[in-house]
Amino acid sequence: MSTLKSLEKKLSLEEKIKDPALEELAQLCFDVKKTPVRGVRVTPKLEQISELRNVDAGYFAILSTQFKNPNDALIAYKLRDGVEKRFDDLKNDADLKRLRMHSCHTRQSRLFVQFIAEILRCYLLNEIQSNGEMPKYVKTVTGLLDEVASIRRVSIGNHRKFYKRPTKHQLQIMQALGVRLNPNQWPSLSDLKDTQS
Repeated sequence: MSTLKSLEKKLSLEEKIKDPALEELAQLCFDVKKTPVRGVRVTPKLEQISELRNVDAGYFAILSTQFKNPNDALIAYKLRDGVEKRFDDLKNDADLKRLRMHSCHTRQSRLFVQFIAEILRCYLLNEIQSNGEMPKYVKTVTGLLDEVASIRRVSIGNHRKFYKRPTKHQLQIMQALGVRLNPNQWPSLSDLKDTQS
């Protein structure tokens, strides 16, 4: 497009185009009319320009000094998308938009915790995509975390601590992730096992 703009400018200023390939491109993409009153009028041929753009659409070049093999360069390019998505997760889902920290130590500690959180998110995403036991409606890490967010540990006075009764979907997710549920900590699980059997 920058070549076409420079050609249009040259044609409107009536400059001679020295390169034969560029002159042929100018004839293909522009109508030039010269009148004594209005001077030179250059009109782009939009259909030919869009056809030229469609011919070149989809090509890209990777300039690298690290990769000698083109397949390695393409693999690295495809991995870039995953890295960008993980960074987007850090910024949006994990609330790493602005580091409002007063000390370098606090900032490094926060980044470390966010890094560990991102490792866990990647593990959960991998489990969602590859685990056949995972419920079909769970498609994202956020959806999985929202589903299990209501699991709470309850403590009433001096009594033994226990977890709230899990739902059927929460049980499916826990079993798919390989989390063992101890009936002593989940006193209501014995009821669920009796009803399931």
